[in-house]
Amino acid sequence: MNGNFSHNLIKGKIAETVFEQMFRSMDKFTVIPFGYESTLPEIAQNSHRVEYQFVLEQIRTAPDFAIVSHDQTEVFLVEVKYFNTHTDQEIKTVAEKIHRKWKVVCL
Repeated sequence: MNGNFSHNLIKGKIAETVFEQMFRSMDKFTVIPFGYESTLPEIAQNSHRVEYQFVLEQIRTAPDFAIVSHDQTEVFLVEVKYFNTHTDQEIKTVAEKIHRKWKVVCL
C-alpha cells in the first residue's frame, strides 16, 4: 500500500509539473504554486503537531496553483489531479469537495 501511495504521489507531482510548464510556455500567464505543500511546507511536514486540525484541513485543501494573466485582469485557482483511470462520478466528487472549500477553483 505504501508503495502505491508513493507511486501515485510521484504521478501527481509529474501532472502538476506538466501543467505548470504548459502554462508557463504559453507566456500569457504567471504561474504561482499555491498548494499548502508549496506555500507552507513547515506546516505540511509537521501537520501531526497542529492542535486545530480543522484549520489545517482548510489549508490542506488549497488549490495547487494560482494562474494570473500578464495584464492581471484574470486570476484562476487551479487544482491538478492525476487519475490513472477515472469515472465521471469520481471527478464530480473531487470537484464538489474542492468547491465546498474554494468556490472559484477550476479542476
